[in-house]
Amino acid sequence: MNFHSDEWIIDRVNEHLEESYQYFLQDEIVGIFNQGSGNYGLDYEESDIDTKLIVVPSFYKIAMNKQPISNSLPSKR
Repeated sequence: MNFHSDEWIIDRVNEHLEESYQYFLQDEIVGIFNQGSGNYGLDYEESDIDTKLIVVPSFYKIAMNKQPISNSLPSKR
């Protein structure tokens, strides 16, 4: 059983999604996914939320040979 409620987890994932809009167009985002201890019932009071954001470049970026990016954005606590 998770320490944090499903609602708390969803709220944190949504915060990460909102932050991603600063870096990516909404139509480039395939999805955002929760990962880590919360998925296995191993989270505790101090646990944060870890997410993976999957994006696909726009046709324009592909056609104009824009370099793909892969990075890890720091989570906000």
